[in-house]
This record gives sequence, C-alpha cells and structure tokens, in this order.
Amino acid sequence: MYARADEGDLVAALRARRLGVDRHNGYRLDFFSIEDVAAVALLDVHDRDLERTAVVVGSDRFAHAVERDLIRRRRRAGTPVAGRVVRIDDEASAARSAGTVYVSASDANDVLRRGLRLLLAGNDRVVLCLGQRSGLADALEQRLFDDVQGRLAVFGVLDAACDPALLERGALVEQLARAVHARYLVEYAGSSPAQDSHVPWEQLDERYRADNRAQAEHIGTKLAEIDAVIVPAAPDLPPFTLAEGPQGDVEKLARMEHDRWMAARKQAGVTYGEERTARTHPDMLDWDAGLSENAKEKDRMFVRGLPTLLEVEGLAIVRIPGVALGI
Repeated sequence: MYARADEGDLVAALRARRLGVDRHNGYRLDFFSIEDVAAVALLDVHDRDLERTAVVVGSDRFAHAVERDLIRRRRRAGTPVAGRVVRIDDEASAARSAGTVYVSASDANDVLRRGLRLLLAGNDRVVLCLGQRSGLADALEQRLFDDVQGRLAVFGVLDAACDPALLERGALVEQLARAVHARYLVEYAGSSPAQDSHVPWEQLDERYRADNRAQAEHIGTKLAEIDAVIVPAAPDLPPFTLAEGPQGDVEKLARMEHDRWMAARKQAGVTYGEERTARTHPDMLDWDAGLSENAKEKDRMFVRGLPTLLEVEGLAIVRIPGVALGI
C-alpha cells in the first residue's frame, strides 16, 4: 500500500517512522512523493555515467528531488559528490557543462525558455522537465532543431510518476534492499568460489532479492534493541556510534541478524551441511554453537554499515533521549 505526501522531508519522516515499526498487520505501507518517484525514472535514463557532472537548474520541488537522487546515486557508487552535482536557481549562473543539465520549474514556459538558452549556449545535453510530454516534446527533440543531434530531451514528470512499477521500485525497503546487495557485491563478489548471488540486482534470483528485502525490513527491529530509532537526516542531530566489544551494540545486532537469517533459511527448508547447496549451508549453526568467525564478521560488517546505508536514503540513527543517558 502506498500513501502520497507532497513534501520530500515529510516522506522521509514518515518512512523513518514506518521502518521502525515492528509489525505489518498483513500489509506493507510506504510513502512517496510524485517528484521523488519521477526523479528516479528521469535519472535511470539520463544519469548512467556517474562520473559526469550534473547540473540542476530550478528551485521547485522536482529540482530538489532530482538533486537528492543525483547525490544518492553517487554515494551508493562511491563516486565523489562535491563538484559533480550542482543545483542553481537560474540558467544565467550555469557555465557550459560537459555533463547533463536538468531544467525544472513550476511554469512550463520557464522550462522552455531556460532550457533552450542553455542548449544554444553550447551545453552538451539539456533535459527539459515538463509536467507531461506532448506533441511539442517530439517536435523539440526531433524536428524543430535540425542541429540538436540528441542534445535535447524532454521528460514528463506526471507521465513517469503514474507508473505503478516505479512506485514499487522507489519504496524504501526496495531501495534499501538494492543498496544492501550493492554493498555485498563490493565486499564479496571477488571472493572464491563465486556464488550465484554475485550478480547485479537485475540478474539476481528472486529468492535472494526477498532475503535482501527481509534484511532491510528488520533494521528498525534491530535498532529498537539498542534504544535507537530512525529519523530523517539533519545537520543538527547528535552523533551516533555503535559500541564494539563482546557486550557492545555491534555484537548484539550481529547476533540478531544471524538469528533472522537462520530462521528464514529454516523456513525455506535449509539445514546444516558442510557444503553450500540449495538445501544445506555451513552457517546454519547457532552463534555460540560452532558458527565460524568469518560468518560472524559478515554480520558485524552489515551492522557497522547501517549508518551509512541509511544516510544515503536521507535517514539517520539517533538514541532515544533519556535512555542513552541512563535516565
């Protein structure tokens, strides 16, 4: 089930609260804004090279949503953000760019005026973000300017936001699941022997996708055990750290993650076995009953990475006031 909220900050707050609730009542609820959903669709097509500079011209809600997702994508990929993502309010401030310039405004005439000026100024690629595509979009891209040569594109915000598949992909748990798998690939894809899970998300078997979603869904439950909650990221939040050591936060949450994983595998009919097969796994052991140190460290690494994982999605972790002080 999806509920719409107009402000990106409100969506972040509602999602933070939703992720911290340890019950579903038979369904999952997620929140979205039209602008955030459309920004994902826009950048899936036009932001494939994360090394290139991206300039956002505009100050409306969609311009801010595009900027947020540009930054998010680069952080996920480990690409520097500073100097690569720039947002300005007026095209007069935009220098000629070797990257892509996204033009957005509440008035379609402003989008056309600003975008065409930027195009004629020699920018490599300009994307006009309009409410909806129309016959004008085809004319602009194909016939109106004979020398454009693919440098101009038109994107319909409402056209993209009305796609149910994009709502599902943009759901917070889905985004976190993709991020969890991306980090897994960075950490383990080069290990030997190669596993059938060492493939990009688009090629990943659905059973592995489901486990990534379950792992993401369980984050709020884990944090509740150390009296912490998920909130929207903000510059004035108190610092958050995870205590190490045998009795620390990392060890406690790593145990919880292993218990969650093992319960899911048991439900799928997996049992202990020295070889990893469809029905056996060498890590199907209790934490204190023979589980290898390497297996434990995988769970610890996941826990240590939670603050960064959530930060990319515009979220943060804080201790519940009073509890952290022992009051």
